[in-house]
Amino acid sequence: MDGVSEDDVLIIASKETTYGTDSVPAPGANSMLTSAFQLNPLDRQEVSRDLDRPGMGGDPSILSGIHYSNTFKLEAAGSGTEGVAPAFADILLAAGYAETIVADTSVAYAPVSDDFDSVSMYAYYKEQLRKLLGWRAALGFEFQAGNMPYFILNGMGLYVGPADQAPAAAADYSNFTDPLPIEDANTPTVTLGGTDLVLVNMTFNAPGNVSYRNLPNQEAVRIAGKRNLAGRLEVLMPEDLSTFNPEGLAAAQTKSALQVVHGTTAGNILTVDAPKVQIVDVNHGTHENERTYQLDIKLTATDGGDDEVKYTFT
Repeated sequence: MDGVSEDDVLIIASKETTYGTDSVPAPGANSMLTSAFQLNPLDRQEVSRDLDRPGMGGDPSILSGIHYSNTFKLEAAGSGTEGVAPAFADILLAAGYAETIVADTSVAYAPVSDDFDSVSMYAYYKEQLRKLLGWRAALGFEFQAGNMPYFILNGMGLYVGPADQAPAAAADYSNFTDPLPIEDANTPTVTLGGTDLVLVNMTFNAPGNVSYRNLPNQEAVRIAGKRNLAGRLEVLMPEDLSTFNPEGLAAAQTKSALQVVHGTTAGNILTVDAPKVQIVDVNHGTHENERTYQLDIKLTATDGGDDEVKYTFT
Protein backbone atom coordinates (compact mmCIF):
# COMPACT_ATOMS: atom_id res chain seq x y z
CA MET A 1 0.00 0.00 0.00
CA ASP A 2 1.43 3.37 -1.04
CA GLY A 3 1.48 6.21 1.47
CA VAL A 4 0.95 9.94 1.03
CA SER A 5 4.10 12.02 0.63
CA GLU A 6 4.45 14.92 3.06
CA ASP A 7 4.83 17.17 0.00
CA ASP A 8 1.63 15.97 -1.67
CA VAL A 9 -0.92 18.62 -0.72
CA LEU A 10 -3.25 20.76 -2.82
CA ILE A 11 -5.17 23.66 -1.29
CA ILE A 12 -8.04 25.33 -3.12
CA ALA A 13 -10.41 27.98 -1.77
CA SER A 14 -13.10 30.37 -2.92
CA LYS A 15 -15.38 32.92 -1.27
CA GLU A 16 -18.75 31.73 0.02
CA THR A 17 -21.98 33.45 -0.94
CA THR A 18 -23.74 32.12 2.17
CA TYR A 19 -21.72 31.45 5.30
CA GLY A 20 -20.87 27.77 5.71
CA THR A 21 -22.40 26.77 2.37
CA ASP A 22 -19.89 25.05 0.10
CA SER A 23 -18.76 27.38 -2.70
CA VAL A 24 -17.23 24.37 -4.51
CA PRO A 25 -13.78 25.76 -5.35
CA ALA A 26 -12.10 24.27 -8.40
CA PRO A 27 -8.39 23.49 -8.87
CA GLY A 28 -8.32 25.23 -12.24
CA ALA A 29 -9.54 28.56 -10.89
CA ASN A 30 -9.01 28.51 -7.13
CA SER A 31 -5.68 26.81 -6.41
CA MET A 32 -3.81 28.47 -3.54
CA LEU A 33 -0.03 28.54 -3.58
CA THR A 34 0.57 28.04 0.15
CA SER A 35 3.67 27.28 2.23
CA ALA A 36 4.03 25.31 5.47
CA PHE A 37 0.38 24.22 5.45
CA GLN A 38 -0.51 22.44 8.70
CA LEU A 39 -3.99 21.06 9.46
CA ASN A 40 -5.39 19.97 12.80
CA PRO A 41 -8.00 17.48 11.55
CA LEU A 42 -9.82 17.06 14.85
CA ASP A 43 -9.81 20.21 16.92
CA ARG A 44 -12.40 19.66 19.65
CA GLN A 45 -13.39 19.90 23.29
CA GLU A 46 -13.08 16.71 25.33
CA VAL A 47 -15.43 16.32 28.29
CA SER A 48 -14.88 13.47 30.76
CA ARG A 49 -18.08 11.71 31.81
CA ASP A 50 -16.82 10.96 35.36
CA LEU A 51 -19.26 8.10 35.83
CA ASP A 52 -20.10 6.61 39.22
CA ARG A 53 -19.58 2.87 38.82
CA PRO A 54 -17.58 0.03 40.42
CA GLY A 55 -13.86 -0.37 39.86
CA MET A 56 -11.05 1.92 38.81
CA GLY A 57 -11.46 1.55 35.06
CA GLY A 58 -11.31 4.62 32.90
CA ASP A 59 -14.39 6.47 31.71
CA PRO A 60 -15.09 7.39 28.09
CA SER A 61 -15.21 11.02 27.04
CA ILE A 62 -17.65 13.07 25.01
CA LEU A 63 -16.16 14.98 22.10
CA SER A 64 -17.95 18.21 21.26
CA GLY A 65 -17.39 21.19 19.04
CA ILE A 66 -15.39 19.24 16.47
CA HIS A 67 -13.88 21.56 13.87
CA TYR A 68 -10.74 22.13 11.82
CA SER A 69 -7.89 24.53 12.52
CA ASN A 70 -4.91 25.26 10.32
CA THR A 71 -1.91 27.47 9.75
CA PHE A 72 -0.05 28.39 6.57
CA LYS A 73 1.78 31.14 4.73
CA LEU A 74 1.10 32.99 1.48
CA GLU A 75 3.82 34.73 -0.49
CA ALA A 76 2.95 38.43 -0.45
CA ALA A 77 3.32 39.23 -4.14
CA GLY A 78 1.03 41.27 -6.37
CA SER A 79 -0.94 40.03 -9.37
CA GLY A 80 1.52 41.50 -11.85
CA THR A 81 -1.09 43.97 -13.14
CA GLU A 82 -1.99 47.28 -11.50
CA GLY A 83 -5.55 47.34 -10.18
CA VAL A 84 -5.96 43.55 -10.38
CA ALA A 85 -6.35 41.61 -7.14
CA PRO A 86 -3.79 38.93 -6.28
CA ALA A 87 -4.85 35.29 -6.72
CA PHE A 88 -5.12 34.82 -2.93
CA ALA A 89 -7.49 37.78 -2.40
CA ASP A 90 -10.34 35.60 -1.06
CA ILE A 91 -8.07 34.45 1.77
CA LEU A 92 -7.41 38.04 2.89
CA LEU A 93 -11.12 38.81 2.77
CA ALA A 94 -11.84 35.83 5.03
CA ALA A 95 -9.21 37.10 7.46
CA GLY A 96 -11.27 40.16 8.34
CA TYR A 97 -10.00 42.52 5.65
CA ALA A 98 -11.86 44.53 3.01
CA GLU A 99 -10.70 45.12 -0.53
CA THR A 100 -10.55 48.50 -2.27
CA ILE A 101 -9.75 48.48 -5.99
CA VAL A 102 -8.79 51.56 -7.99
CA ALA A 103 -8.95 50.53 -11.64
CA ASP A 104 -5.56 50.30 -13.37
CA THR A 105 -3.88 51.64 -10.21
CA SER A 106 -4.08 49.73 -6.95
CA VAL A 107 -5.68 47.07 -4.77
CA ALA A 108 -5.67 47.72 -1.02
CA TYR A 109 -6.57 45.56 1.98
CA ALA A 110 -7.48 47.05 5.36
CA PRO A 111 -9.15 45.48 8.41
CA VAL A 112 -12.86 45.83 9.11
CA SER A 113 -15.03 45.22 12.18
CA ASP A 114 -18.12 43.59 10.65
CA ASP A 115 -19.56 41.92 7.52
CA PHE A 116 -16.74 39.39 7.40
CA ASP A 117 -16.38 37.15 4.37
CA SER A 118 -15.65 33.43 4.54
CA VAL A 119 -14.31 30.80 2.17
CA SER A 120 -14.76 27.12 1.48
CA MET A 121 -11.30 25.59 1.64
CA TYR A 122 -10.45 22.12 0.35
CA ALA A 123 -7.30 20.34 1.48
CA TYR A 124 -6.32 17.39 -0.70
CA TYR A 125 -3.71 14.95 0.57
CA LYS A 126 -3.29 12.99 -2.66
CA GLU A 127 -6.79 11.39 -2.90
CA GLN A 128 -7.98 12.29 0.60
CA LEU A 129 -10.20 15.39 0.81
CA ARG A 130 -11.01 17.49 3.84
CA LYS A 131 -13.41 20.39 3.46
CA LEU A 132 -13.13 23.40 5.75
CA LEU A 133 -16.39 25.29 5.30
CA GLY A 134 -17.07 28.72 6.77
CA TRP A 135 -13.28 29.21 7.03
CA ARG A 136 -12.04 32.43 8.58
CA ALA A 137 -8.65 33.42 9.91
CA ALA A 138 -6.39 35.83 11.73
CA LEU A 139 -3.79 37.55 9.56
CA GLY A 140 -0.15 38.22 10.39
CA PHE A 141 2.80 39.38 8.31
CA GLU A 142 6.45 38.30 8.12
CA PHE A 143 9.17 40.38 6.50
CA GLN A 144 12.74 39.14 6.98
CA ALA A 145 15.77 40.38 5.08
CA GLY A 146 17.10 37.81 2.64
CA ASN A 147 13.78 35.97 2.55
CA MET A 148 10.48 36.90 0.89
CA PRO A 149 7.44 38.59 2.45
CA TYR A 150 4.68 36.33 3.73
CA PHE A 151 1.15 36.70 4.99
CA ILE A 152 0.65 34.38 7.98
CA LEU A 153 -2.77 32.75 8.44
CA ASN A 154 -4.17 31.08 11.56
CA GLY A 155 -7.58 29.77 10.50
CA MET A 156 -10.53 27.61 11.46
CA GLY A 157 -13.27 25.88 9.49
CA LEU A 158 -16.42 23.86 10.10
CA TYR A 159 -15.98 20.09 10.23
CA VAL A 160 -17.36 18.03 7.36
CA GLY A 161 -15.36 14.84 7.70
CA PRO A 162 -12.75 13.29 5.39
CA ALA A 163 -13.59 11.57 2.12
CA ASP A 164 -11.75 9.57 -0.51
CA GLN A 165 -11.88 11.96 -3.44
CA ALA A 166 -9.22 12.99 -5.92
CA PRO A 167 -9.02 16.58 -7.27
CA ALA A 168 -11.32 17.12 -10.25
CA ALA A 169 -8.50 18.75 -12.23
CA ALA A 170 -4.85 19.63 -12.02
CA ALA A 171 -3.69 22.56 -9.92
CA ASP A 172 -3.25 25.85 -11.76
CA TYR A 173 -0.99 28.48 -10.20
CA SER A 174 -0.62 30.63 -13.31
CA ASN A 175 -2.29 33.62 -11.60
CA PHE A 176 0.41 33.74 -8.92
CA THR A 177 3.41 36.06 -9.36
CA ASP A 178 6.90 35.15 -8.19
CA PRO A 179 7.85 36.99 -4.98
CA LEU A 180 10.88 39.24 -4.66
CA PRO A 181 13.65 38.73 -2.11
CA ILE A 182 13.85 41.34 0.63
CA GLU A 183 17.04 43.26 -0.12
CA ASP A 184 18.25 46.73 -0.96
CA ALA A 185 17.37 46.63 -4.67
CA ASN A 186 13.83 45.42 -4.04
CA THR A 187 12.90 47.26 -0.83
CA PRO A 188 13.46 50.98 -1.41
CA THR A 189 11.58 52.29 1.64
CA VAL A 190 11.65 51.46 5.36
CA THR A 191 10.74 54.42 7.55
CA LEU A 192 9.44 54.92 11.07
CA GLY A 193 8.33 58.43 11.93
CA GLY A 194 9.95 59.59 8.69
CA THR A 195 13.37 58.18 9.67
CA ASP A 196 15.06 55.81 7.24
CA LEU A 197 16.04 52.58 9.00
CA VAL A 198 18.11 49.56 7.96
CA LEU A 199 15.71 46.67 8.43
CA VAL A 200 16.69 43.20 9.65
CA ASN A 201 13.19 41.80 10.12
CA MET A 202 9.61 42.81 10.86
CA THR A 203 6.77 40.66 12.13
CA PHE A 204 3.12 41.42 12.78
CA ASN A 205 1.58 38.68 14.90
CA ALA A 206 -1.75 37.17 13.85
CA PRO A 207 -4.29 38.46 16.41
CA GLY A 208 -6.13 36.14 18.75
CA ASN A 209 -9.66 37.28 17.94
CA VAL A 210 -10.75 34.32 15.78
CA SER A 211 -12.66 31.56 17.54
CA TYR A 212 -14.99 28.63 16.89
CA ARG A 213 -18.48 28.68 18.42
CA ASN A 214 -21.03 25.83 18.53
CA LEU A 215 -24.28 26.67 20.30
CA PRO A 216 -27.86 25.56 19.65
CA ASN A 217 -28.90 27.34 16.45
CA GLN A 218 -25.39 28.61 15.70
CA GLU A 219 -22.15 27.02 14.53
CA ALA A 220 -19.60 29.42 13.14
CA VAL A 221 -16.03 30.63 13.06
CA ARG A 222 -16.18 34.11 14.52
CA ILE A 223 -13.99 37.19 14.31
CA ALA A 224 -14.79 39.13 17.46
CA GLY A 225 -13.03 41.39 19.94
CA LYS A 226 -10.11 43.76 19.58
CA ARG A 227 -7.46 42.81 17.03
CA ASN A 228 -4.68 44.26 19.21
CA LEU A 229 -2.14 43.90 16.42
CA ALA A 230 1.39 43.69 17.78
CA GLY A 231 4.77 42.56 16.56
CA ARG A 232 8.49 43.17 16.47
CA LEU A 233 10.74 45.39 14.41
CA GLU A 234 14.52 44.78 14.33
CA VAL A 235 16.73 47.46 12.77
CA LEU A 236 20.43 48.29 12.82
CA MET A 237 21.38 50.73 15.59
CA PRO A 238 22.42 54.11 14.10
CA GLU A 239 25.59 55.75 15.38
CA ASP A 240 23.80 58.55 17.25
CA LEU A 241 20.54 59.01 19.12
CA SER A 242 19.75 62.18 17.19
CA THR A 243 19.04 59.92 14.22
CA PHE A 244 16.85 57.43 16.05
CA ASN A 245 16.04 57.20 19.75
CA PRO A 246 13.57 54.36 20.34
CA GLU A 247 13.84 54.57 24.14
CA GLY A 248 12.79 58.20 23.99
CA LEU A 249 9.90 57.39 21.65
CA ALA A 250 8.73 54.62 23.97
CA ALA A 251 9.01 56.74 27.12
CA ALA A 252 7.06 59.55 25.48
CA GLN A 253 4.45 57.04 24.22
CA THR A 254 4.90 58.47 20.75
CA LYS A 255 2.89 56.94 17.90
CA SER A 256 4.86 56.99 14.65
CA ALA A 257 3.95 56.17 11.08
CA LEU A 258 5.62 53.03 9.71
CA GLN A 259 5.95 52.49 5.98
CA VAL A 260 7.65 49.70 4.07
CA VAL A 261 7.67 49.60 0.26
CA HIS A 262 8.72 46.34 -1.36
CA GLY A 263 9.05 45.96 -5.13
CA THR A 264 9.87 48.38 -7.93
CA THR A 265 7.93 47.03 -10.91
CA ALA A 266 4.32 48.13 -11.46
CA GLY A 267 1.90 45.33 -10.65
CA ASN A 268 4.20 43.80 -8.05
CA ILE A 269 4.80 46.58 -5.53
CA LEU A 270 3.57 46.06 -1.95
CA THR A 271 3.30 49.02 0.41
CA VAL A 272 2.72 48.34 4.10
CA ASP A 273 1.38 51.33 6.06
CA ALA A 274 0.80 51.48 9.80
CA PRO A 275 -0.05 55.07 10.75
CA LYS A 276 0.31 54.91 14.56
CA VAL A 277 2.96 52.45 15.73
CA GLN A 278 3.81 52.53 19.42
CA ILE A 279 7.12 51.15 20.72
CA VAL A 280 6.38 49.33 23.98
CA ASP A 281 9.75 47.68 24.66
CA VAL A 282 13.33 48.11 23.49
CA ASN A 283 16.06 45.46 23.54
CA HIS A 284 19.50 45.24 21.99
CA GLY A 285 20.58 42.43 19.66
CA THR A 286 23.20 41.76 17.02
CA HIS A 287 23.16 41.07 13.31
CA GLU A 288 26.36 40.18 11.46
CA ASN A 289 28.46 41.70 14.28
CA GLU A 290 26.49 44.95 14.38
CA ARG A 291 24.20 46.04 17.18
CA THR A 292 20.49 46.18 16.54
CA TYR A 293 17.38 47.54 18.19
CA GLN A 294 14.75 44.87 18.79
CA LEU A 295 11.53 46.80 19.20
CA ASP A 296 8.27 45.35 20.46
CA ILE A 297 5.53 47.33 18.77
CA LYS A 298 1.77 47.80 18.85
CA LEU A 299 -0.17 48.85 15.76
CA THR A 300 -2.86 51.24 16.93
CA ALA A 301 -5.76 52.78 15.04
CA THR A 302 -6.48 56.44 14.52
CA ASP A 303 -9.66 57.90 15.99
CA GLY A 304 -11.43 56.73 12.82
CA GLY A 305 -10.65 53.12 13.69
CA ASP A 306 -9.98 50.06 11.51
CA ASP A 307 -6.87 51.60 9.95
CA GLU A 308 -3.98 50.31 12.06
CA VAL A 309 -2.49 48.62 9.01
CA LYS A 310 -3.04 48.61 5.26
CA TYR A 311 -1.50 46.47 2.52
CA THR A 312 -1.57 48.08 -0.93
CA PHE A 313 -0.53 46.44 -4.18
CA THR A 314 0.33 48.78 -7.07
